[in-house]
Amino acid sequence: MQVRGVAAGLQALISLPAAGPGEEELLARAVQHGLALQGLGSHWHQAGDHPQGIVVGYGTPSERAYQVALEALARVLHSATHRAGSATRG
Repeated sequence: MQVRGVAAGLQALISLPAAGPGEEELLARAVQHGLALQGLGSHWHQAGDHPQGIVVGYGTPSERAYQVALEALARVLHSATHRAGSATRG
């Protein structure tokens, strides 16, 4: 995975590896952890086979709220990538 975005922006893009996990799986896991994220798929102008990713919005939350949300996001990404890695080996 790779996180991209500009320092002054209000969102970051997490590119997902082609081998998984997919946007839908990550979005479902995020909801279970109280996170509201967007998939990159709905942002393409034309239908087709595009790279998958997650759009993470951020603003100026309190330090505590930001840390809690970032930790939840890390858990979601770790559990999904660990599961995807196990599925490709098994």
